[in-house]
Amino acid sequence: ITLYRHLLPKTEEIVLLSGANNLLLARLPEIYMAEHGAFYNCVRFFDTFQDEERGAAEEKFSLPRLFAKQEKPTIQENALSLDQRMRFATDLTLRHLDGWNAVAKDLGAKLTFVLQPISRWVRDRGCSEEEALFLELANQTRYTTVRSDVLQGKVGETYAAMLEAGARSKGVSFVDLNPALRAVAKPDQWLFIDHTHLTDEGYDLLARLIVDRA
Repeated sequence: ITLYRHLLPKTEEIVLLSGANNLLLARLPEIYMAEHGAFYNCVRFFDTFQDEERGAAEEKFSLPRLFAKQEKPTIQENALSLDQRMRFATDLTLRHLDGWNAVAKDLGAKLTFVLQPISRWVRDRGCSEEEALFLELANQTRYTTVRSDVLQGKVGETYAAMLEAGARSKGVSFVDLNPALRAVAKPDQWLFIDHTHLTDEGYDLLARLIVDRA
C-alpha cells in the first residue's frame, strides 16, 4: 500500500480481514519462513530452484539460505509446537499490523483488524458439502494441508485473545468473526469451500457481519 499511497482517495476507514494464514503456515519447516513468514505455494516456488538451473538462480537472486541444495524437508522437520506456532503467528501478525497502523495514522483513518473465520472455529461440523470437501483435503499430503490441531475451537479462542490484546495495545480495534458467524450460521448452510475460504453466500454473510461490527 505504501507504493500506491499516492493513488488512494480520501480514506476514512481501513478494515483488515486476516490472521489465519500466519497461523496455518507456521507449521512449515523453518527454511520456508524467511523474514515475513511463509506463503501458500512457497514450497513449490522454492523447490523449483532445485533443478539444474538452480546455480544460475542462486547467483542472480543471492538467496543462498532459501535456495541452497538440500534434501526436501518433511512436514515434521523444524516444525514448532502448537503453542510456539500461535506465539510466532501472533508476533508476525502484530508486526505486520504495525505497518498498517502507521499508514492509517498517516491517512487519518480508523483501522480495524478482523480475525477471519476458520471452519471448525465456527462450528464443530459443517453441512454435507463442507464435510465432503474437508474429507478430500484431509487425504492430501501437501505442505499446505491444515493440521487438525489448529482447528480446535479452544485454539481459535486463545489465538483470538492473543491478537486482541496485541491489537488493542496498539490502539487498533479488533473483531473476531468466528463467534459472530457461529451465532448466525445454519447447520445446513454451505459456508466454506475449505477450512479458510468461503462460498459466495459465506462471504456475503461475512461482509454483512463486518459492516455491523467493524
